Amino acid sequence: MINFTFSMLYYWIAYFIVTAIGILHTIFNIVALHMKSMKDSPGMGAGKSIYCLWI
Repeated sequence: MINFTFSMLYYWIAYFIVTAIGILHTIFNIVALHMKSMKDSPGMGAGKSIYCLWI
């Protein structure tokens, strides 16, 4: 039971670390790099058709 407890503890610690990094990275992109929202920007543009053959 201790192994399961430690594995769940490590799982949730890693989950919160990765989530915090993702949130901080998003804030950095908006504040420092002045990136716009996905709704405001044109999206992936013409480059998407190179990878998505079904479009």
